[in-house]
Amino acid sequence: MTSAESSNGADRHWAERHGSDNHGAYQDGAEYIDAEVVEPATSPDFTPTVHGPTVEEATGYSESGVPTFDFVRDKIEHRTATADGRQVLAEAGHEATELDDAMAKRDEAAKSKLDEIRRSMGL
Repeated sequence: MTSAESSNGADRHWAERHGSDNHGAYQDGAEYIDAEVVEPATSPDFTPTVHGPTVEEATGYSESGVPTFDFVRDKIEHRTATADGRQVLAEAGHEATELDDAMAKRDEAAKSKLDEIRRSMGL
């Protein structure tokens, strides 16, 4: 079967599904263009090469078991960032506790003021 025969079959199938015998246009009137099929270019001497990461890049250690400079630097930066984050959270936790205490005192003062107003109104 040639590509032209295949294309005509596809057009016929599309027309049957969409109720149209206009083989060169969509229902809204826009025309479509068949794409050219291009075969991949291969040659007998073509061999794809795959370059994966080296042992050092993949593990962070040399083949003799010594950690690389990048691995050590990343590990130190990670520990420093973790310590900084814990400090920020600890400080925020202390501030949050102080804010919760202040809000509780404010709510208690508001409740006592409301009770005082109700008593003065005789409720």
